[in-house]
Amino acid sequence: MSAQRLDKMNTFIQKSFSSLLKKEIDLPLDIFCTVTKVDTSSDFRYSSIFLSIYPESKTGSVLTRIRKSLPRLQKILFTHSALRIVPKLQLFPDSTERKADTVEHLLNDIRKERLSSYDESPIKKAPLA
Repeated sequence: MSAQRLDKMNTFIQKSFSSLLKKEIDLPLDIFCTVTKVDTSSDFRYSSIFLSIYPESKTGSVLTRIRKSLPRLQKILFTHSALRIVPKLQLFPDSTERKADTVEHLLNDIRKERLSSYDESPIKKAPLA
């Protein structure tokens, strides 16, 4: 399977599924759900859809709600497609942002630690001539 066809399929599913979520799933106004990535298998049988959900504490309940509607959403998504094989959609939480936030906090802690150890170092300044 060509990488170009796979990329087109991933882009199609990402845009279309994102639009469907907004129209078909009734989420509270304080919950943000974004399709961050789609990976379709090379045989087009499965598409993994990664969702970023904010606040993170609502991830489980939002995924459950969307998964209950997944057969209906899949039918709507592929009703007018000319595909011979329609990929089965699978939903996963996208933890990339949370991982990046953790790494950023760790890097900030290291910077603070280095700065504090630099301030405490016994390096004497040379007198100005």
